[in-house]
Amino acid sequence: MKLKLKLRRKGISDFEAKVTEAMQVTLQIATADQLSTWKLTAPAFLREMIAFAQSSPEMVRSLRKAIDGSAPGLDNLRQAVRQCVQFIRTPNCTGVPHDDRRLNFLFTDLARAELTKLHSSQSEMFAVALQVASEKHPSCFGQCEDSAKHAQKVEKLRARQARLFKELGMSVSVADMYIPESIKDGRPVTFKLSDGNVPIAPSDNAGERLVNYLLKNSTTKKRLS
Repeated sequence: MKLKLKLRRKGISDFEAKVTEAMQVTLQIATADQLSTWKLTAPAFLREMIAFAQSSPEMVRSLRKAIDGSAPGLDNLRQAVRQCVQFIRTPNCTGVPHDDRRLNFLFTDLARAELTKLHSSQSEMFAVALQVASEKHPSCFGQCEDSAKHAQKVEKLRARQARLFKELGMSVSVADMYIPESIKDGRPVTFKLSDGNVPIAPSDNAGERLVNYLLKNSTTKKRLS
């Protein structure tokens, strides 16, 4: 969903420029919310998971060697790793769970008992599964290189969007309004940009309603681009 809009163009009013900026920000948020954008890359996912598990790449490699080997007494754990790999491939798995208990559904009691033998944890074994998934199913990972930075970026965009929506509801001028010849029949005053389709009242969510309408209206998008 790409829309290239210049923030200030000759002949465009201050209100229209602000609308254009709000449309851009809304599209940026939509892109940031796409699964491929915020799901971690394989290296980033593994790095953040190892840090959460308070482990190390060396320890993960050692556990991987034990799982890949034929040592007896680890069959339930091997099955748990396979379960983890299947989960990693789904859209529900996008980043570090940040709570070891959130991985409980992937490990049976028998698998946890085998974890104890290896002096390991579910989080650490999940890191092993990430390593396996990165080799066998690389396409299941996303594009995000740092979950914290991505979250901060989205937070800033949402704050900017909220500010713009509020300003749009408060800064509309008569020149930006479509006022019916007669309002006695109940026809509302609307935004001129919406061709009479988006009422200005109530003002608290007017900016949001206007932007959402415009993004769905290709004719108006062309006029502002």
